[in-house]
Amino acid sequence: MRKLLLLLEASSRDGGRWLREHLYSCLILGPIVLGLTYFTSSRLAFNLQPLSIPLIATHLIATVCWMGLVALTLSRASQEIYHAGTPDSVIDSLPVDASTSWNFALARRIARLCAATLVLIAARPLVKPGKWPLATILVSAALFVAITATAEAFCALCWVHWSRTRRAGIALVGFLSVLAAAPIAQQLSLMVVLSIRLWPPILILEAVVASILLYVAGLRLNDRWRASDIEYARQMRPPGRLSTIASRLSVRKLSRASLEQLRRDLKLTVRGFSSAVYVSTALALLWPAALVAALTGYLQPANWTPRSWLDASWLPHVMTIKAACILETCTIAALVPVLVSFELPHLWLERSVGSTGEELLRAKLWYARLASLPGALAVTVAGLLTFTEPAYYVVPLICECALLWWMVSSLIGALAYEMPARPGLSVVLMCTIGLGAGAITDLAWPVGILIYAQSMPALFQWGSHRANYYILTEAE
Repeated sequence: MRKLLLLLEASSRDGGRWLREHLYSCLILGPIVLGLTYFTSSRLAFNLQPLSIPLIATHLIATVCWMGLVALTLSRASQEIYHAGTPDSVIDSLPVDASTSWNFALARRIARLCAATLVLIAARPLVKPGKWPLATILVSAALFVAITATAEAFCALCWVHWSRTRRAGIALVGFLSVLAAAPIAQQLSLMVVLSIRLWPPILILEAVVASILLYVAGLRLNDRWRASDIEYARQMRPPGRLSTIASRLSVRKLSRASLEQLRRDLKLTVRGFSSAVYVSTALALLWPAALVAALTGYLQPANWTPRSWLDASWLPHVMTIKAACILETCTIAALVPVLVSFELPHLWLERSVGSTGEELLRAKLWYARLASLPGALAVTVAGLLTFTEPAYYVVPLICECALLWWMVSSLIGALAYEMPARPGLSVVLMCTIGLGAGAITDLAWPVGILIYAQSMPALFQWGSHRANYYILTEAE
């Protein structure tokens, strides 16, 4: 226990140093981004008040969101357990046993989830929940953090071990554990957000038992697998056929250094450098399906006839296709900050070969564009194949979708090095800017062109300086 307390004290001091060095991000940029997100969410919740969602659909959505949260944090949780690519790897050279490392990783995971749970509690006023005592809400939140943290850590162990051994039974155990814990976790999340009527005694008992079982199972498996999996967790997987095809990709107007960095980034994405790649891919497949369902089953035709072909830009079906293109581009381009954070400890390699900040940023800019291009094409083609848009507006619609893809992906790519040490906050910032600029362009594409022309040069110059700063300081 004393060793665990010392590790937690060292981690808290390191976090305090980071806060002192990034006061701008914490005191100015962070509140602005969170405030804009909260304002947008409140307006969206207000507009969706007339929409009545069945209770079964609510539980299903909560289950999918929780399982997506577990899948999204697999890479981060595995880094915390095995200290892969982080300064915490020095802990492995100290007399610290496997159980202490497991408890330390779990404590850090709980700390991160406490922040996410505060977001759920802050979202309560948006949905007008039932009136419950504060103690009941806090107990539900604590149980939600406990079962989610243990499930994420346990699944990270299974994921790394399965990646090394390729034993299907390990993957099945991890999947079944998440599947069994999902009904409990989603009910706890709904109790925190909505305060719906459930049976708390049975649910509390189930959450406690599930958390204890996942904790004990993870502790045993970590003791058994740590020695054999720790080296594999710190290595990259070998390239596959798709990465070989991606390595042959060339883009004009890129220097050789930028082109090599772009090829490397595409290889890492195809290899699945982070679990965020899997979540982004799943969402990228979901948006075209949701678009087809909305256009063919739920969205009613407009009750007015456009007076000219230009007025067709505001038809509901056309607006929906463009909105799906924006969401698809943001979903895939949001991998940029995760990739930058993954590569941050290895920036000394770029410095050793003489790369400049402009070359780094240009590579990330083209990565955001090329990675999101297939998704934008898929959404556009899926929308056109529904034949719900006017035939005379097909070509202008394709041009508008191309403009939206180019502008949103470029803005996100230009912000690649804004907050590389905090990819979560960076994703929120980039998606907020991308969705905001995309929404304005969706409503009036001339305004979008003006925004892009005025903001892109300044953003590119600022991003180049930021990337150059991280190269010179060796990402410290």
